[in-house]
Amino acid sequence: MKLLFATVYRSPEAGYLKEFFEVLYRFQPLYDNVIVTGDFNIHVNRPSDQHVGRLIKQLVSTVPTHHVIYHDGSIHENCLDLVIVRDTSLIESLSRSSSPFAAAHDFIDFEYKLSHKIAPAVTKFTRDFRRVRTETIAPLVEREISIGFSRDGLSLFVVDEAAVGGSVVTRALLDLAVATLSSALLAAADLVAPLSASQPASRRKPWVTSQIRSLIRERDRAYRLFRRRGSSADAYKELRSRVRNLLDTAKNQHLASHVAGAADVQSRWHELSSMGVLVQSN
Repeated sequence: MKLLFATVYRSPEAGYLKEFFEVLYRFQPLYDNVIVTGDFNIHVNRPSDQHVGRLIKQLVSTVPTHHVIYHDGSIHENCLDLVIVRDTSLIESLSRSSSPFAAAHDFIDFEYKLSHKIAPAVTKFTRDFRRVRTETIAPLVEREISIGFSRDGLSLFVVDEAAVGGSVVTRALLDLAVATLSSALLAAADLVAPLSASQPASRRKPWVTSQIRSLIRERDRAYRLFRRRGSSADAYKELRSRVRNLLDTAKNQHLASHVAGAADVQSRWHELSSMGVLVQSN
């Protein structure tokens, strides 16, 4: 996931931001997410402002899907501070100070959900040689080598050139011997340690439901508001307690259901071990 984040300040005496939008036009296709914030010193809520039309036209021609967020229903005399994003659906929340945060300027607070392309799943194959003993695989390797070399008319022994009429082992013959030996080793490995697809463990806990995840996001949002604005921490503490209780209850129910569903004592111990409940002894 690549994010292009830009902060702009345009002096009231400066000309139009043509050079900035030219640079943005070149770079924005290289990024998954685009966010531009700053003080443009352009009164976008005043059609009479000479730069408003050029700004909107420039945004449409640069990236047709760009949107400018500058109004949420509150009444402001000026509207100089902007948030420009590629996709407004990724804005989870947006607030603007009810009165100017500073002289003719607003405080804009927004939460943006970063989007990223999910890479296709890659299946990896492995062999487990942990239980393979030498006395088991050695005869199989010898047999497969013998079969392969006999089929290709090769020999495992070094022979004096004079004994074979002064013939020279060519590179092609050597490559054939290496290929035959490799195939024999793989054939023996397939018999004692066949390839198996490895499944990466999911980072998500099975007992964390969508309802709990939603409450976790609400808790985190309350914490950020508390840190940024210095508001009361009561809302955050209440949500934190609810999340903790729900997680504990859901986890206990999940573990209890798996243990209760085990067919016998051995299966029950296996379930406990697979869930990491048992303590490994040294």
